[in-house]
Amino acid sequence: MPAGIPSFSIEKVTSIPYLSDESDRHILKIVLERSLDVRPIVRFLSDELIEKIVSEGRELICKLGVEIHNKGVLSMLADHGARVDINKKRAYFTQDIIDKALESAPDSFKLYDSLGNEALDLSGFKVNFTPGSAAINILDYKNN
Repeated sequence: MPAGIPSFSIEKVTSIPYLSDESDRHILKIVLERSLDVRPIVRFLSDELIEKIVSEGRELICKLGVEIHNKGVLSMLADHGARVDINKKRAYFTQDIIDKALESAPDSFKLYDSLGNEALDLSGFKVNFTPGSAAINILDYKNN
């Protein structure tokens, strides 16, 4: 514990005599347990809207498919049950494929820079600012 910050436990606080009964102590304990993580939570979308967005996104990649310009990836997706149109370079997923992919995805991961140093820890509720991290196509005017 840093200097100057008194330590406390939920048990110490909930044993304060002025709490009139066990239900008061229980309520205070719940409030204190939830307040130990002091980071604010900002929610812009309701659970219902999030569910609708996810549902419609899943429907889109099943009906309209995804354009993929890599024959190896298209072949792999076909091997795992996706309908593939090689001429259109498009894969059409199924709900089962989506579910299996989501189940196999890790809960968190880390990104590293070109020297092997950890650059980002994408776990928990950490907030990260990553400008340019998705720049998969780069125009190099000097060498093009």
